[in-house]
Amino acid sequence: MASASDMHVEQNVAYYLSPVGLIKIQASAKGITSLKIVKDKSHAHSLIEEHRLETLHNCTNPSHNKKLDEALKWLEEYFCRPEELRKDGCRRLPPLDLPMGGNFVRKVWLTLADHVPLGRTTTYGELAQLAGRPAASRAAGQAMRTNPVSIIVPCHRVLPKSGGVGRYSGGEGSVTKQWLLDHERVCGDMKHAK
Repeated sequence: MASASDMHVEQNVAYYLSPVGLIKIQASAKGITSLKIVKDKSHAHSLIEEHRLETLHNCTNPSHNKKLDEALKWLEEYFCRPEELRKDGCRRLPPLDLPMGGNFVRKVWLTLADHVPLGRTTTYGELAQLAGRPAASRAAGQAMRTNPVSIIVPCHRVLPKSGGVGRYSGGEGSVTKQWLLDHERVCGDMKHAK
């Protein structure tokens, strides 16, 4: 386990230094409200220096927000021991406090988190169908673009029907998406969820 100097936790914000970049996590008393890869590399570098984040992987550290602790533990398992998460499929996610958004958008986020486990992929059309609106693949795509908790709600597992990895708004875009998919392949054969 990493030491206390490997991560920084403020009351409702934590940073996690991962292989895909610095991740900023925000939480309420109910759960995780935001999880984003810091895109601006110079800003990420200054945060790393400011908070003395020294190692690539950081582990949980007691904070004043148990929801942040749970998210940090989940990220540690995702990046360092994904086989542990694979055992539980989608079920062992940190608690989320998602914005209301539209009913369909929220349903798409929750459907993705509940039905497309680590090591599986789906298409926008299949995700729309799982969420109860088979003709709404574009709306499912829009829901992915507005996903506030990337990686936990795994929008990187949603691929275009035409093939390839498609777009990704986190980190370095499609390069980050491909890295996440390749990382999940180390846990076993990548499969298409239906």
